[in-house]
Amino acid sequence: RDIGVTGVQTCALPICSPKRGNDPGSVFRAANLTFLREPSWIALTLLVVLLVPSFWHLSTWQFHRLDSRRTQNAAIAAATTSAPQPLEQVMAQAAQQQRPVPDWTPVWVDARWEAVNLMARKRWRDDVMGFWVVSPARTASGALLCVRGWVPTTKSAATTPTMTLPAGAGPQSSPVRLRGWLVAADPGAQAPGLPTGQVSRLNRTAWPSLRGSPLEGFVLVLDHARTEPRALGAAPGLYDVSPPKAGEGPHHSYAWQWRAFIVLVLAGWARLVFNEARQQAAARSAE
Repeated sequence: RDIGVTGVQTCALPICSPKRGNDPGSVFRAANLTFLREPSWIALTLLVVLLVPSFWHLSTWQFHRLDSRRTQNAAIAAATTSAPQPLEQVMAQAAQQQRPVPDWTPVWVDARWEAVNLMARKRWRDDVMGFWVVSPARTASGALLCVRGWVPTTKSAATTPTMTLPAGAGPQSSPVRLRGWLVAADPGAQAPGLPTGQVSRLNRTAWPSLRGSPLEGFVLVLDHARTEPRALGAAPGLYDVSPPKAGEGPHHSYAWQWRAFIVLVLAGWARLVFNEARQQAAARSAE
């Protein structure tokens, strides 16, 4: 051992040299890695082996969700920019080609309003929760649920807003031409214990006359810009419901975040192994 001019004791062993002590190659050459067989190190290594493929799977899943979102955006953009077609024609083409009708396909149909208003709860518009105002209509093909618009929640979700029916709605109503977008009905059953006039799902469980209708699997979201106010049954405070805005969401950043976690896990494990090897090498050199 050497004593410096300051009286500080220094280490003359090669392993304690700043140059050699920070060189991973020299550390691992001087170390015995048998400590990796210890139960604690085996458990840590197995954890790393499990985490790395799990994080990779999550990253790949986020990339798949990104691809699906882009495909959905492209389909909605193509559908919403096309000219409205007769509802019967769209249904016939889908049946002939044995394919589902894409969501937000623009259509028009002549129908008669039923004297019924349903409030579909927990529907968002510009980050504000409210209700979709839904009225069933009778078409030549069968009953169809039509979203007339959106109203905000006033007092609470338990309070059902009062909205006027379309003019002349009822069994003897005159036919009106409705223009809008066709979307798939909601899956699932209605939530129990809802206030009168409210529904949680827009499907055949929302209105008994929908059962057996060829259109029970669809909902028509009315286009305020293309539907006459008289046919729409517009009322003060009734806002339009538009197709969703195109966006990719956070999937891209989440995917790379999971891959960054892989790097951190491997780097952390390697650093722990390096520190343990350096300590054991230093202990043997000091003997």
